[in-house]
Amino acid sequence: MKEKKTSAEWYIAATHWLTAGFAIPFVLALVLSVPLLLLLAKYGNSSYLPGVLSVLLNILGIWLGTIYSSRYLDKTYVIKDANKIINFSTAYLTIIGGGFRAYGVMQTGTFHYIDLGFLLGIGVFYMVSKKYVKNNTISTPQPQVPTV
Repeated sequence: MKEKKTSAEWYIAATHWLTAGFAIPFVLALVLSVPLLLLLAKYGNSSYLPGVLSVLLNILGIWLGTIYSSRYLDKTYVIKDANKIINFSTAYLTIIGGGFRAYGVMQTGTFHYIDLGFLLGIGVFYMVSKKYVKNNTISTPQPQVPTV
């Protein structure tokens, strides 16, 4: 079994945020949004439906990404205080993601309902992180059994 790394909480939180709040939702949206938008262009004319699908894909990506990230963190890092990691990573998501959205609102002067989906995504990120990111201990090396 691979030995777990001991890292600073801010670093583990940054890894959690980048994986669960950015990378997985981005890849999921990239893979699923193109076929869905093509399907919508062929069968539907609603202007709200692409935005709603975008929000739902973002929330699904955050949910699945948080589960994946928590499993990765558990295998890779020693987590002494899961609450700090959850709070740091939620703050990263809120400040950085919210900063980009606030900049967009300042540039256009309009607040979109898709931005409300971001707020819902922050809540999903926090709650799923609370459920899955747990404290763990340093892994102890397993004794090697000699083979004959």
